[in-house]
Amino acid sequence: MGQKILVIRMDHLGDVVLTTPLVRALAMAGNEVQVIVQNPFVSVFANSPRVSVAHSMDDICPAFPQDWRKLADWMRAQRFDIVLLPYARQKELLWASFFSGTKTRLAMWSGVWGRLTLHRCLNSRMLVEPRYFGDVVLDCARALEIPPQGTEPELFLTDTESAQACDVLTQRFGSRPVIGIHPGCAGNACNLPPQVYGQIAQSLLERTDCALVITGSAKERDLVKTWPEQITASPRVWNSMGEISLRQLAATIRHFAVYVCPSTGPLHLASAQTVPTVSPFCASPTLSPVVWGNQRANATALTPAPEFCRNQRQGGRSHCDFCGQLSVESLVQATLRFVPGSV
Repeated sequence: MGQKILVIRMDHLGDVVLTTPLVRALAMAGNEVQVIVQNPFVSVFANSPRVSVAHSMDDICPAFPQDWRKLADWMRAQRFDIVLLPYARQKELLWASFFSGTKTRLAMWSGVWGRLTLHRCLNSRMLVEPRYFGDVVLDCARALEIPPQGTEPELFLTDTESAQACDVLTQRFGSRPVIGIHPGCAGNACNLPPQVYGQIAQSLLERTDCALVITGSAKERDLVKTWPEQITASPRVWNSMGEISLRQLAATIRHFAVYVCPSTGPLHLASAQTVPTVSPFCASPTLSPVVWGNQRANATALTPAPEFCRNQRQGGRSHCDFCGQLSVESLVQATLRFVPGSV
């Protein structure tokens, strides 16, 4: 008989998507799986056969983390058999789990608070043995003696969602192939300057007959202000930033010939749908494409020389803009490999 398992993931979109291999393994072992995530990311699990309920923390404990006792009370009332905290840096999560009455509680990246709250603490060993983050999270399943069912992220779009996105693109661009460009990363990773993405867009418009869809949140619309008007005003360019929901973004990505996207959440939405990607990446081991990249065979990651990234990190910089180490031409050439009829 399966067990009732709760997975809590309170960080970014990409981290939530990279938790789906863990959810798949738990569900395929015959367990009932529920998840708690931030409200914007609940839809990642819509239509998923792996999850019985996807909860928003805003619905369960609106004042979290300050009012973490309310989360503990809710967990106690639900009578979970197992609580998994794949990223337990918030001590409030650990205290809520501690007071939940759940017998089996596992935590990763929990530090001293994980031990103080009597969790079974898992060590990722990322600093000595960097590996794909989707596989790291699967250590929670391995600790329960549940075998992984692959490391690929997954997303369950309906045929209707896919068809609606296709209709929108067709109405705008006809039968042209579509290239996606995502210039932002919310400061969570090394990334190219916005104007470099503009140069990539201009080159792609000049060298192909493709249409371009610029993706991102409403807060990221300023990133294209440095782009020439001939790009932003082109009938072959749609700046969709802030205009579509997360599910609509995922459905739109499904129809891209290739997606130019840095180390950020939408990259993993593309990976979940086997869409080709081209990504600028840091070469530092824990920030590299080995850990955070699209692992599909049709993914391309471009990195500076390892010594450049090592020097940047030793100089105290957590993230940089690559300082011109990645050329526009190299990124364009990598993109053109996936575009039929390009010159």
